[in-house]
Amino acid sequence: MSYYSSGAPEVEKRWLTPPNEHQIAIDLSQRPDSKNSHPSTISSPEHHWKKESPYGPTVLTPDTTSFFYPTVNQAITKLEVVTQDAHQNKQYHKLEKKGPGFEGIIKVPAGTLYRLRFTYADGHVDEVVDPSAHFLPNGVLPHNNPNAWGEVWNQSSYEFKYRRPEGDLPTRPVCSVFHVGIASKEGTFQAAKALLPKLKQQGITVIQLMPVGAVVGESNWGYDGVSNLYAPSKNYGTPDDMKSFIDEAHRLGLRVILDVVYNHLSSDIVSQEFLLGNEIIDNHTEDSPWGKKLNFNTPALHDFVLRNIDYWIRDFNVDGFRIDAAWAIDGRNIMDICNHARRYNPNAMIIYEGGTRFCKALQEVVDLGYYNERKNFVYDTGLLWVSTVGALLPPEERYGFYREIGIDYRKGNNQTNWSITARDLSYIEWNSIIGLCHDFYGNEAPHQRILKRFTKIFGDTDGFMATKALFSIIMATPGAKMIFCGDESGAMDSPFSFFKQGKTREDNNQTARNRLNEWTDFFIHDRTDKEVILGNGRDRSGWDGSAEQLRQFYDEGRISKDTFNRINEFLPHRVELFDKAKLCSSDLESPISNAWHEAFKEIVSFSCSLKPALHLTVTAHGDGILLFEGLTDPDGNERCMAVNMTDKKTRLHLDWSKLHYDTESNGIVYHHSCEIIHTTAENEYQFSEDQNGNVKRTDHPIEKPSMSKSCNADGKQEHFLNLPKHGVAYLKKITFQEN
Repeated sequence: MSYYSSGAPEVEKRWLTPPNEHQIAIDLSQRPDSKNSHPSTISSPEHHWKKESPYGPTVLTPDTTSFFYPTVNQAITKLEVVTQDAHQNKQYHKLEKKGPGFEGIIKVPAGTLYRLRFTYADGHVDEVVDPSAHFLPNGVLPHNNPNAWGEVWNQSSYEFKYRRPEGDLPTRPVCSVFHVGIASKEGTFQAAKALLPKLKQQGITVIQLMPVGAVVGESNWGYDGVSNLYAPSKNYGTPDDMKSFIDEAHRLGLRVILDVVYNHLSSDIVSQEFLLGNEIIDNHTEDSPWGKKLNFNTPALHDFVLRNIDYWIRDFNVDGFRIDAAWAIDGRNIMDICNHARRYNPNAMIIYEGGTRFCKALQEVVDLGYYNERKNFVYDTGLLWVSTVGALLPPEERYGFYREIGIDYRKGNNQTNWSITARDLSYIEWNSIIGLCHDFYGNEAPHQRILKRFTKIFGDTDGFMATKALFSIIMATPGAKMIFCGDESGAMDSPFSFFKQGKTREDNNQTARNRLNEWTDFFIHDRTDKEVILGNGRDRSGWDGSAEQLRQFYDEGRISKDTFNRINEFLPHRVELFDKAKLCSSDLESPISNAWHEAFKEIVSFSCSLKPALHLTVTAHGDGILLFEGLTDPDGNERCMAVNMTDKKTRLHLDWSKLHYDTESNGIVYHHSCEIIHTTAENEYQFSEDQNGNVKRTDHPIEKPSMSKSCNADGKQEHFLNLPKHGVAYLKKITFQEN
């Protein structure tokens, strides 16, 4: 076995045994985590063994490039790399057939634009953009577009300066779910770099990059429409820009994990089927709402995905992955992904998105011993935030997902079942994750930032405290935390909704129609409007998804202004949705946002100083109080937290909740009780509007939790914890003798 290029230096080799492959030697001096490389100047790999190479081009020398496609559609009899000169004359470079794939070395330098040309056994020919191109300088375009080319990118052109953080994850990591496009006005990796020190200061320890793959158009939330798994979207910058972002994160001690979508193909322009064959599509089940389901049992797709995992970790130095909709991929393939991730980074973090259920795929992972033994394997609890946020909202403000906690406000049921919320929170384990993610905003109406939504519902002061209550709960739980991009800084006027531009007008219309079907009850409140939009099966086919027909229905008086405005505002292809989602300085510099910036940092700091048990005990008491037991301070002393989930003053009966009781030993009476050690009302003041409608902080402190006691009808003394609206109190259990 030899290097692609000659003259490789003599270096230490270590033998690894990847799944289903023969032993292969890894050049440790070229690995970003190599112990032999200089800590401040770590180079990207310059030489790869063939079995270690990603799909696509690898630059070998200034004027030669290897093209490697190890497993392809078996109907392909000839594979050619198509380039063109300065005069747009095409050159065809035939690759050599090797086993189930093709490979070859061509005299083209980095920066060369290229395509792939497939010739099939029946003589048919397709010329398409390489689905494994490492950069698409003009973005994702139809294959017949003259500007649709991939670019040969030299992955060794960027030199990493900093090592990735070593060892296991920090206890209870705090993850920022980070969308590069909305994080700054520019929406690029380079602009996002400037935000990293602030995230570090706020207590963030992990950056979870939402999918960065190339997409159609200028805006996409990342999970639908990814057309290339290897190329970072040109909307965010070049591959080197992404590496620079990751390098800066590592300088600050932050980990960076990449969200990957392997469960379905984009419904937009893709060429994976050309290269890998139609067998990669799962034709035995219905397509998902997001695109064609994939069949991981095909060798071509299996190899393609695993090499993609290798590629991101080895060439981009990422610290791990979040596997989107992992429940749609069987457990053994999840295991293969995890094992490949750890070939180059033994401490790679894996977040497994399991949805609302402990599904079969995760059960397979558990049965194989991976789930409970790996500290860096985290189960995404999916929609557990439904119970928490839904319980904090008034019944009339609950839409969509929030009905899962047993409330349907349209039926007049205004009683919240607090025990359901307590039960759900008690499920959270040390290797699970909870918080606010893209689904919370993008897949839930009305897409407002949580601080904005709470202040709009409860008023500025009470809404601010409700937000503190929510994040206090999130931070108190075992396991990892998810904070959506901008929430740590008090984002208010940057709503995040589902946005996606399709390749054609018809695609955009279909996407809009699909979203409407999913959230009909939020968008349409009038029965007649619903018949017009959805169709009644007799004389109307319903709305076609276009903005023009929606306007026509309104102009003709067939739908109300309310229905028109609700639907029109959230048409997924509208660029305005993307622009509105961008974080801007004016949004983050309001008095409430500035106050939240400090409040969030304080919540993270104090909460992370407490250590929860592997399983918290969460119980519901009285009218909307949740009691969290099982916390300990750094010295091992028992602590607990009480949260008022309502916008009314209430109190916790300490005797009934067994936080106050007496015992006797050897004739001595011991009183067991608790005292307040910390509240979220510390140093907090009210907000008010001046005569111009501008919000400002006042000098009036808010009400704080307190302890009290009184005698009942029988003359027995009872003890209470008094909690103001959305009040949070941390308690220390104490024991003292009777005087």
